[in-house]
Amino acid sequence: RGRVLVLGVGGGGDTEVLAAAVRSARKSGDQLLLLQVLQATGGDVARAEALVLAQSLLSSAPGAYAKALERSAMVRWALGG
Repeated sequence: RGRVLVLGVGGGGDTEVLAAAVRSARKSGDQLLLLQVLQATGGDVARAEALVLAQSLLSSAPGAYAKALERSAMVRWALGG
């Protein structure tokens, strides 16, 4: 279900659809999904929120998982890379 949400966000620029996707991701409690949706929506505000989220995820992840997260496109985007 979450993947369909992200695909829907990436498919267009409708503001209401993007806002609904972010709300839905937040409501799910899935931080990785939220990070993906923020990346899909783009923009400075989304990136600022994603930065805080990515830093939190990286600081709490075990070593090997943190390394994998660092290589992911969504975390690289959030960190400005």
